[in-house]
Amino acid sequence: MRIAKADLVPTDHNLRGDYVSFAELEQACVAFCDRVNTRERRVTRRAPAVMLCEERERLHGLPAVAHTVCFGQTRRVSWQSTISVGGAIYSVPSALVDSACGLGPRTAS
Repeated sequence: MRIAKADLVPTDHNLRGDYVSFAELEQACVAFCDRVNTRERRVTRRAPAVMLCEERERLHGLPAVAHTVCFGQTRRVSWQSTISVGGAIYSVPSALVDSACGLGPRTAS
């Protein structure tokens, strides 16, 4: 993040004049990432790009169909201005009666 703030974000104090377009800035970012990620690190004595190739062999792929739970759930607001979520009843503004309310994804507590 420090690199983006200090060097890449167009302001009067950094590289604004060095890039004609955002596409040119994007290309510079890709070149920078390639240079940094192929350089051997002191601690591991390996380049991150090489390590990522090895890690990808052990990672599982993403499912072809997304789980709908991650997109939240929709509930209909009753005439009593309430919704039921997981057995609990919650009050909502009366202006929402007979409308659908989207709930965010469930989080572990």
